[in-house]
Amino acid sequence: MTTVELATEVEGWLRANLPAEWVDAVDRDDAPALRHAREGLDVAAWWERLGDAGWFFSTWPIEYGGHGFDSERAGVVNNVMRRYKVPRTDNPLGINVSQALLRWGTDAQRRRYLPPIAHQREIWVQLFSEPGAGSDLAGLSTRAVRDGDQWVVNGQKVWSSWAHKAHFGLLLARTDPDVPKHQGLSVFLLDMSTPGVTVRPLRQMTGEAFFNEVFFDDVVCPDEQRLGALGDGWRMGPAWVVVPRRRACTWGARSTPSSVTTRRSPMRPCATASRSPIRATRSSTGPACALKLSGERAGRRGRSTRS
Repeated sequence: MTTVELATEVEGWLRANLPAEWVDAVDRDDAPALRHAREGLDVAAWWERLGDAGWFFSTWPIEYGGHGFDSERAGVVNNVMRRYKVPRTDNPLGINVSQALLRWGTDAQRRRYLPPIAHQREIWVQLFSEPGAGSDLAGLSTRAVRDGDQWVVNGQKVWSSWAHKAHFGLLLARTDPDVPKHQGLSVFLLDMSTPGVTVRPLRQMTGEAFFNEVFFDDVVCPDEQRLGALGDGWRMGPAWVVVPRRRACTWGARSTPSSVTTRRSPMRPCATASRSPIRATRSSTGPACALKLSGERAGRRGRSTRS
């Protein structure tokens, strides 16, 4: 199939699956009419159709619901999506989690978690930042202690966007306190409904509570929910924070499913973070999922300031 044929196929699918009012508004370039059509969209039904079609995650392997496209063909799909201003996902971390699952997850983990991400049925939260480790993510103290084929988690996270809505969390915890701090971290796919998980909203001056504190009191997580190798969390973490999300979610209009807050995600991809040592810091937008470069370039900045 040529790229022209691919674009034609995607456009035909969109015209058949978006509301007629929506398509007509796009054809006439009528922004008010498009806003009206957007308000009447059945978001859950839309994501079911889009998830079944595999266009949103077109680079995923076919066996997991995608089309196995390379970046060029995915770009063709996204350009058509952008032209029709289709709703974007309100589960941005789900995009990053999907990349982590495809890279480090087991087949069972991929088959369990990828379909709900594609259909926006399950919302994810990133559980990284801690009150005592805002500028030094490797210094986190949340512990996961092994007990047979499961782990018992105790600790606290903070500035956790969507935690009050999330079904699952991507948890970074210390599994080995006896090795250098960067080497003793592991990643878990945590069910947020597990007994012992407590979410407390951090209410802002506006009265909204977009960020949250999350407490873990003897939370049991099966070892089969561990993502990647034991102690590999520090190496894995930057990969899902900085994955390029533009191929999947920079087009269209933000959808408003009833189960998801409509705020923009405070996470921002950093194209160069994977080339340098990193440390996490809480930015002006909130949580410590915005990564700040350190190491050699930070040193250069410091020297230039002192001079």
